[in-house]
Amino acid sequence: MKFTRRKFWVAFVLVSSCAAIAIFFHFYAKGISEYLDDRGDEFSIQSQSRDAIIYFSWAVLLDPHNASAYFHRGDERLRLDDIKSASPDYDLAVEVAEYKSFYRSKRAELRMNQHLYPEALSDLNDNINELGDPDDYYTRGILDLILHKPKEARADFDAAIKVYPESKYLIARSSLEYLDRQPDLTVADLREAFKSEPPNISSELLLWLAQSEDPTKRTAANSELFDYLQANAATQSSSQIRIGLFLVGKISLEELLQNTSNASNAGDYFYAAVKAYFEGNVSAAKFFIEKCKYSEYDGILFQSKVEYWRQRIES
Repeated sequence: MKFTRRKFWVAFVLVSSCAAIAIFFHFYAKGISEYLDDRGDEFSIQSQSRDAIIYFSWAVLLDPHNASAYFHRGDERLRLDDIKSASPDYDLAVEVAEYKSFYRSKRAELRMNQHLYPEALSDLNDNINELGDPDDYYTRGILDLILHKPKEARADFDAAIKVYPESKYLIARSSLEYLDRQPDLTVADLREAFKSEPPNISSELLLWLAQSEDPTKRTAANSELFDYLQANAATQSSSQIRIGLFLVGKISLEELLQNTSNASNAGDYFYAAVKAYFEGNVSAAKFFIEKCKYSEYDGILFQSKVEYWRQRIES
């Protein structure tokens, strides 16, 4: 069969038309997928997770490379405590994303919550090697602490601060400086952090701890903490405000512990132990530190301070 010029152009037009139609539907589906992702976000904002998941699922059906929709669907499944289904969504988001660092960071956080520490470390290392984002250094520092590697944690917090001295990085490093018995550096980092962001009660309590290491500075530390409590009592955790009032002598030990049980508030027992130790009552300090039964929800930095003081009191 002779392939004439006319037949060539007919074939060319047909192929070109099919390609144009395919491209049109590709971008049409992509646009609809992005619209459905946005609609899912609207339901997410209203805490309607199940409805949001439906929209995100339609979004990835239309565009299997919509990393945002996979990630958002995983987030909503986490809200519903469906970690088993959330994990593959995070994996797919990383797999199909053109720029993977954001999704790897989020997957690393999920893996840390699942105690999948080697996998989380792998994600963070990949991100740091690729971009060197300070948040990834910070998160890896927290993971270092979980893995009982304080020197590596300090190096990661240093690296984060070198890139950008954000207050949360400075506060994290100040906690390690305190645990390393460097109260002056602790105070310096906290003061620097407070320049860019108003202190919260947790960082003010750490400042009190660091300054109170020097008996000659305790009166000034009490005065500064009390001024903070008076100015911020309405906006901070009532349980931590109560701790602060106890430390500066405005409420008694009995008032501090009247609503406390072994499982309810580790912070009450912790600060009761510290104050008893500073006052020379080692037996009371031992009693309270032994009752300080924290949980994973108290955070690794607080847990590290408890273990530091447990060893210090018992030595």
